Amino acid sequence: AWNQGITRNKIESGTAFEAQDESVTAAVKGRIQAYIDALHGFSGLYASSSYVSEKEFQTYYDSLDLAAHYPGVRDVAFVARVHENQVPAFVTEHRQDDSLVTGGHPAFDILKKTSYDPHFVATYVANNATSAMLGLDLTATPGRYEIYSQAVMSGNTYASGTVEFAASRTRPASRGFFITIPVKNTGSSEYIGLVNVVFDYDTFFAKLFNDTSSRDDLAISIRDGQTAIYESGTRSGSATYAQTTPVAVANRTWHVTTEAATGFGIAQ
Repeated sequence: AWNQGITRNKIESGTAFEAQDESVTAAVKGRIQAYIDALHGFSGLYASSSYVSEKEFQTYYDSLDLAAHYPGVRDVAFVARVHENQVPAFVTEHRQDDSLVTGGHPAFDILKKTSYDPHFVATYVANNATSAMLGLDLTATPGRYEIYSQAVMSGNTYASGTVEFAASRTRPASRGFFITIPVKNTGSSEYIGLVNVVFDYDTFFAKLFNDTSSRDDLAISIRDGQTAIYESGTRSGSATYAQTTPVAVANRTWHVTTEAATGFGIAQ
């Protein structure tokens, strides 16, 4: 009877671990897919119009209610792709866009403009019409030109890998990532920009695993390539149970590992 009890506990523990592992992996997949679906929605918004104004961008963002349904986002932004010979017309257009802010943005200009062509310019930031990012040529940040160019070449959702976000007046420096999608207007012969969904790792995973009731006795680690991007839970010696599952994040692959000790899921 004693041996039967041990066997039964092992089976129950293994079953509990498998269920929790599947729950963690499904949560990561589901949250990433929700944001990718939102990006495809933004792509449709641009494709249905010859020009998406600042107010139209904000209104569509509001309709998604991402903050309520899928919290953890740092920013959602439109990044315009602007060739050097398009700069004067682009600047004039956005100075005159008064769809959201009365009087438009008469001081709008491209900030920290580089020698890259095209420029990738932060143009709209949802819920932040006065963001210090507006007008910033993001190619001034090392690595951004390559990421955005590769996204445009892919023609699909594209994940950045780990990036470092500098401190601002309202936010500390942090690590995170973004997923972007190139967009075209009606009749455009080439992509006119990209829509970004930007995340801090700490906020993204805290919200994700708070929503899915992660357990203290389950260790979770997530890696993007060789980079550890999340770790939680208690590790006590070698794990009896361990499972690693690949999760597609646009063009990249995260590896989600769950670990637990003997007796996981068995009431003590």
